Amino acid sequence: MFHTQVAAVVQDAMVDYLTKKGYYPATPRFENIVAEGQKIVLKGLKHKVMVVVTLGNRGPYCEYDKSLDCDHIKFVKVMPHVKAQKKRLSHNTHRPKPSKRS
Repeated sequence: MFHTQVAAVVQDAMVDYLTKKGYYPATPRFENIVAEGQKIVLKGLKHKVMVVVTLGNRGPYCEYDKSLDCDHIKFVKVMPHVKAQKKRLSHNTHRPKPSKRS
């Protein structure tokens, strides 16, 4: 019985912490406005800003945060068309080399 009470207290503390950080309840923080060519425009629902993410050779780049690894990038990386593009690129760059004939 004591263990279930401790687990409930820990769960409540985690929910409080995640709520304060904006991760709980799981409401979307960004909305995809437009995806054209190598640019994706997101609308930040929390701060009401427009964010441009550019898809490049090194991966997505957030022009708002000047970063290759921010929450905007994490959001973009799970977008279906970005995942498909990454998969296509990885198949094109990892082709086996033809064997040499003697």
